[in-house]
Amino acid sequence: MQSAPISQTHPYTCNACQVAFRNHDQQRTHYHTDWHQYNLKRKVASLPPLSSETFAEKVLTAQASTRLERERASFERTCKACNRTYYSENAYVNHVGSQRHRQNNKEQEKVVSDTEFAGMVQALKVAEAVGNESSGSWTNTACLFCTYVSPSLLLNVSHMTKAHGLFIPERNFLADLEGLIRYLGQKLVLGNQCLYCNKSKGGLEGIRTHMKDKGHTMLGFETESQQIELGQFYDFTSTYSDVSGDEATEEPCKRGLKAPVLIRKEGEPEGEGWEGADDGEGWETDSSASSLDSQDLFYHDDYELHLPSGRSVGHRSLARYYRQNLRDHPLQTREVRRIADTQYPHSDDGTEVRRRNAITRANGGQGMLGVSLSKKREVREQEKRSRDLENRGRRRQEWGVNRKANMQKHYRDPLLQ
Repeated sequence: MQSAPISQTHPYTCNACQVAFRNHDQQRTHYHTDWHQYNLKRKVASLPPLSSETFAEKVLTAQASTRLERERASFERTCKACNRTYYSENAYVNHVGSQRHRQNNKEQEKVVSDTEFAGMVQALKVAEAVGNESSGSWTNTACLFCTYVSPSLLLNVSHMTKAHGLFIPERNFLADLEGLIRYLGQKLVLGNQCLYCNKSKGGLEGIRTHMKDKGHTMLGFETESQQIELGQFYDFTSTYSDVSGDEATEEPCKRGLKAPVLIRKEGEPEGEGWEGADDGEGWETDSSASSLDSQDLFYHDDYELHLPSGRSVGHRSLARYYRQNLRDHPLQTREVRRIADTQYPHSDDGTEVRRRNAITRANGGQGMLGVSLSKKREVREQEKRSRDLENRGRRRQEWGVNRKANMQKHYRDPLLQ
């Protein structure tokens, strides 16, 4: 039995590729392939079509060549010995085989070996120093912030001050430098605490890194707790006032403060003081005020003493109010009014009175006499605000005039009018 002709079994054909298909769907799919598109271009160029096997081989060859070109285009190698970058494989191969590259490579290997050896030696020294410090063998001649050991205590303090910025407050009143450094060493090496903020870390190197990064290579002496902690190494007795007799109070003086002195009014019998003096309270002043003549002192009330220099001294029973950071006293004192009346006596027509009561300072007026500093500052600020407001109004008016002039529809030359 003879087989049916191919034209009957494969009625759908492609003349460009010289192939036949059983159904229309296969033919349509073939029309969208690269093989068919390539044969159409060959047909236009009057070239014979290629079979599917030959076309597949050409595609693989083209992909391989494209991949090689892409790799060559993306080639980039850096020579660390010569510190140069090459984007061509041939150039890089030629450079590696050059004599200059081989010489630079030998020098770099020598430097790296020396650096590694020095690093190993330094690591051994640090490990030994840390081991000694952790074992409790730290001395006052060892630096608190590094592994350097000085010949003496003073040289160690000088090293820490210059190299690490160590700041010791109130150096003139420091009585026990050796004890202070020993205490700081125990706190840092054994307790692993920061000398400034008292923050703790896991190890000695960790707390040293914290202090160097935060700039805490100094002693905290700001809060009361910090002053109490380091107060045992200081001596402030040289700053106390010399008091004797009944004027000295028996209350112990605080560190860093001057001893209080009790001042009596003229004509007041001995043994009698201000209210609260029997309980160890008196007037709180400095040594210079206690040596003044009682005639130079005057009192405005029972709780304030005014000195000729202008300073006021208050009773210690009101210390909590004096410590408050309040504004200056807004009212004129009796002494200021007395000085003003002496310099500018009253006249019959009241001209001087009106001159003193004037608020403005223009034309040499004396209206600000006796006014507090805060009030003077307030007046100056008010004057500045008034000038700024006036300048803004003037500029706003000028801007309006200029804007209207710019919006004219027709230009008119004033010379031709």
